[in-house]
Amino acid sequence: DAAIAGANIVMDEHVVGAKRLCPVGTITRIGRGFKLRDVLFTPKKGRSKGKVVNFIANAWQDRQPGSLRATIRKVTRHDRPTNVRVYAGNQKIYYARFTEYGTASTGWGKGVPGQSFMRPSFQAVKRKAKDIIEAEAK
Repeated sequence: DAAIAGANIVMDEHVVGAKRLCPVGTITRIGRGFKLRDVLFTPKKGRSKGKVVNFIANAWQDRQPGSLRATIRKVTRHDRPTNVRVYAGNQKIYYARFTEYGTASTGWGKGVPGQSFMRPSFQAVKRKAKDIIEAEAK
């Protein structure tokens, strides 16, 4: 139980560090909600390579500065208390992965470089994790 409490302390520090490092945008779009849009493109790879693909996408359009930072959270499963995880993003804030890792170059333009906020935070806490867990166990 003491080791689990120590792990929770480590992950709480990870959440604080990730929120500190998380970039905050300047775009504000309020009241647009979900918007259906028609997507039409020709993939260069995969089983549909060279064929025209067309579908309707349901994309969230609202933007508020700091919304990505607000979604960073620690999750502990009640049936498995040793399983402690830190997540960023949700269904509406789907771009956490793109912010962390960046995007690839596409036919429409250059890719966007990543602005890591989860990995540096975890690396900083990982160095202290053993000491924190051992101190909590004593």
